[in-house]
Amino acid sequence: MTLYELLQQSLLSIGVVRPAQVLSPTQSGTAKDALNILVDSWNADGLMIVAPTSESFTLVSGTASYTWGTGGTLNSARPNRLLRSFIRESDVDYPVEIIEGDQFQAIPSKTDTGRPQYIWCNFAYPLAAVKFYYVPDSNYAWHVDSEKDLIDFSTLTTAIALPGHYLEALKWNLAIRLCSHYNKEVSPFLMKMADDSKTVVERINAVSKNEPVDLGLFTASSSSNRKNILTGP
Repeated sequence: MTLYELLQQSLLSIGVVRPAQVLSPTQSGTAKDALNILVDSWNADGLMIVAPTSESFTLVSGTASYTWGTGGTLNSARPNRLLRSFIRESDVDYPVEIIEGDQFQAIPSKTDTGRPQYIWCNFAYPLAAVKFYYVPDSNYAWHVDSEKDLIDFSTLTTAIALPGHYLEALKWNLAIRLCSHYNKEVSPFLMKMADDSKTVVERINAVSKNEPVDLGLFTASSSSNRKNILTGP
């Protein structure tokens, strides 16, 4: 589904346009602005729409700390949560375990070098900060899955790559916001659809945030020989 199609469906649901009617620039512009405001407010909730993102970066030999965000040393949108992480070397994936700040601080010597096995992310704003242990001894290819705020929708042809329950929530809740622009009454049906669809998204996101990262998804020939930074071998 494109942004245009989503806006069209929301306007159709409150009777502003007819099926297959082409939106005017004013209609599409008003709806797009309302959608971006809606998404911003949901992002601030912390349990609403996030964009799962897979990326890879090149770690610099001798550099353990990186800033992450637009303009940072890892120059992409700032993450809200790390899901899984690994280093790919000679077609073998070695897990880089995501740990908390107190665990990272408990490492006795943070200057040891080697292939990184642990990462801590300080989700500061506007730039997050990530630190690796060991300090990379080579320019490793680091792969990471994270959750990020859903970016603003910019152009009408933007494809919305989200599961159906997200699209439902956007459609119905945008429709409610558009009612005030067109002096439309919010019907009980519309209110129920908006509330129910938003609740589904909140429930799914709440569950996913409480699920532990499954490092069993990764395989590496040396994983059985890894040492725990807190408890030893």
